[in-house]
Amino acid sequence: MDSLRDDRAALQACSLTCRSWLPRARHHLFRHIHIDPGPRGIAFRKLIDTNPEIGRHVNDLQISGFVLDKVSPAEVSGNWPTLALPQPNASPRNRGHSSDTTLDHILPKSIDALSGVSSLRLSALSISKELADLLHKYFSAVKTVILTGCRAGAFRDFCYLPRAFSQTECLHIIDAQWLRTVLPPTAETLPGRPPTLKSLVLSRKVDSTTVVIPVPLQSGTYCSPSAALYNI
Repeated sequence: MDSLRDDRAALQACSLTCRSWLPRARHHLFRHIHIDPGPRGIAFRKLIDTNPEIGRHVNDLQISGFVLDKVSPAEVSGNWPTLALPQPNASPRNRGHSSDTTLDHILPKSIDALSGVSSLRLSALSISKELADLLHKYFSAVKTVILTGCRAGAFRDFCYLPRAFSQTECLHIIDAQWLRTVLPPTAETLPGRPPTLKSLVLSRKVDSTTVVIPVPLQSGTYCSPSAALYNI
């Protein structure tokens, strides 16, 4: 079964062969999952809510802020074998909603359902304190976080996100944008414990000076935003 880990069609066939083959097939089929606010996200939530044991197989999760599939959730569910999904009562929320509302719509009801996720990639999402609080409930134990094309109204809003992942060891910030005009919150006002990173990667499209250059605080002292963010 492990030799077929890159052959999705073969794994799907194996998962339908007998019950003893199903767990290992699921291990590879659901190890890497990519969801969005549309039909794919709706189908995934229903899958995990009705089959909670599948959630523990998800190790690498990517969440996109844009819709990947222009089909119904029932059609998307065909990509995941041994699953039959009814058409949802509610239509998927459109891109005009905030990211935290969208993710609340597609994440499982149980906050422990995805506790096995160790690598989380967030792409094209609007960063806010509300989003950080929601992600903290589900993914506080992830080890690797990759942000791609995410946006924040102010750097202060972005500061909440790393604190949501207190056990993160590797943080990659790729093509992220925020405004520099608003000073970041101090370490005392940020919720949670700062992560102690082993690796921090910033792409050249990221305004790294906002992260590493010291800024004056009201007390008259100076603090690097990275110190408040990452316990540096």
